[in-house]
Amino acid sequence: MSYSELSERLSALAITVREHQNRLEGKPLATSARKLNTALANFEKVLHDFFDGNGPGIRELTDLLKSPQARNHLKGPGLKIAFRDLLDKPLPEGTPARAKAIFLEKIAKKEKGEEAVAYLREFFLKAAAPASIPKEKEALQKEFVRLGGLDDTDLELEFEKRWKKLTDLKKLATANGITITAKTSKERLIDHIVHYARRAHSNVGPR
Repeated sequence: MSYSELSERLSALAITVREHQNRLEGKPLATSARKLNTALANFEKVLHDFFDGNGPGIRELTDLLKSPQARNHLKGPGLKIAFRDLLDKPLPEGTPARAKAIFLEKIAKKEKGEEAVAYLREFFLKAAAPASIPKEKEALQKEFVRLGGLDDTDLELEFEKRWKKLTDLKKLATANGITITAKTSKERLIDHIVHYARRAHSNVGPR
């Protein structure tokens, strides 16, 4: 079908619907109308992206990077992970705003707009509702080993979002035999946890 034929078909359909809108009813027709409306919305997005010189998803990605979710969750660690997972690149130096601009530019060049949108939506969803902190000793020990298998970037995000409370870090350390004193700072405790968690992970990994 040519775009001329599509235009004529849409125009004819619009006239028919407009002339008979008061007579249209029934579940099958309503279901088809909803599906058509969704398809048209998707087509409009792609069409606007084409006229703006953007690839698919870039307009939506631009809005997403300016959203409250991005301001809350796409900071240092989050940006590092996005660059790593989507671009296989390290986080560039500079402000978060500059990093986001570079991210958008590189995603557009690689035509990965739709992939980036899907990725960030899932990332924001998980960041907004992180898994609860384990309470039982066995669960804390399993979590300890899991943390030991993460790289520096993922660990940074874990300690920024999920394991940010000192009380939770102390529970994790105590359950895994790490000695804590009154002088142990949060930063020092995290260093101990990372060191021994990686050792624990290397011990159980090959099994």
